[in-house]
Amino acid sequence: MDINNWSLVNTTQLETEEQKIYKNREKAITFYMQDIADLKEIRDQTGIDAKELRRFVRRCLEYDPSTHTIWGFRALIPRKRISGYVRKSPLESSPKSKENLNFNGAFTALLRKFPDIKKKITAAYLRRKDSSMRRQTLTSEEIHRYFLKLCEDEGISIHEYPFNTNDKAYRSLYRFFEKLEKSHFAEAAKLYGDESARQARLKGNNNDNENLLLRRPYQRVQFDGHKIDAIFTITFSTPEGDLITEVVERIWLLVIVDVATRAILGHHYALIKNTILMMYFNAFVIQ
Repeated sequence: MDINNWSLVNTTQLETEEQKIYKNREKAITFYMQDIADLKEIRDQTGIDAKELRRFVRRCLEYDPSTHTIWGFRALIPRKRISGYVRKSPLESSPKSKENLNFNGAFTALLRKFPDIKKKITAAYLRRKDSSMRRQTLTSEEIHRYFLKLCEDEGISIHEYPFNTNDKAYRSLYRFFEKLEKSHFAEAAKLYGDESARQARLKGNNNDNENLLLRRPYQRVQFDGHKIDAIFTITFSTPEGDLITEVVERIWLLVIVDVATRAILGHHYALIKNTILMMYFNAFVIQ
């Protein structure tokens, strides 16, 4: 209730007309909360009547989960929407609101329930003869679309997994193929050319001896992402003039290391969540 503790507004970011409106609202709220003037005097000086004044007070006292405080004076900014920050619990959300749902183990459960899907995407990825998708150049997006088509054929609705996720299980499918390459090493090596297949047949899945032969720079590089165990906050001004403090939940250090010299060839910080980390990987490799 102490307005001295409310978040301040950078009015220089507002247009001239918006500054006038905001300052008039701030004056009315200040008079009301500090009991400087009664409702009639506030209306005479600001033009804001009792009904509108109480609405502004309720807005200022609304909780802002993004800053873990009340909105304060920021709620008085013209055309400022504060309802967008209120989110439903995942248990109460509709099929369309899937942002915070937990799908751990859902992909494995899906393949266990529909073994035919697992068999077909495995055959498609490894370019087996019994697959209907045996082209030499088959992108991950094409296999993902093929996977979704198989799910549709099994009668899975758009409100069920994987259709009710943001990426439609793209990342889960990617991890499945990574495990597939390890469990079917020689067969998966064919995807990278005849020479890779020949080396796989000769050496199998153990490449420790091969790493010892790497003596020249740029023979082989490794690319990986490392999650930094730290939490930071960033305070910034929005175009509307209010100060927002955001918590940086995940910080990833993406690095490319030369295997022979162990030199860091490139690095990049990504302040993102896991949902789009793969996009950063791809963009960083291209650069």
